[in-house]
Amino acid sequence: MSLEEFLDNLTLEEIEDLKRLKKQQNKKTYLFSKIRDSDLNKLFTVKRIFLEKSRFDSWFQNSIKILEGDLRVLENLLNNEKDLIKIYKEEDLKGIYKNLLFVKEEIKQFGRAGQVNPTN
Repeated sequence: MSLEEFLDNLTLEEIEDLKRLKKQQNKKTYLFSKIRDSDLNKLFTVKRIFLEKSRFDSWFQNSIKILEGDLRVLENLLNNEKDLIKIYKEEDLKGIYKNLLFVKEEIKQFGRAGQVNPTN
């Protein structure tokens, strides 16, 4: 079948479907975890409204205590990845750090409970 024959055999419904498909392909999509303020500002007029200014005071005025072991994990991560740190996205770095902490904690928990059985 030639292109001309193909086009001649298209129904109006099929043509409309192709038009909708083309419009969908032209839409730019964003991942929530990857979108930046600059992207939002290009798409929308972002206006900050602070109705209740004290809502997050407990977060911002709370002292943060980092355990010595967690600090070592973070320092090791930064030292091991210092050459690549500029190409990582912030979300990726947070994920890597959280995973390291979770694995460390899970190993501690298994060790305490005696649940680690290498033969299984």
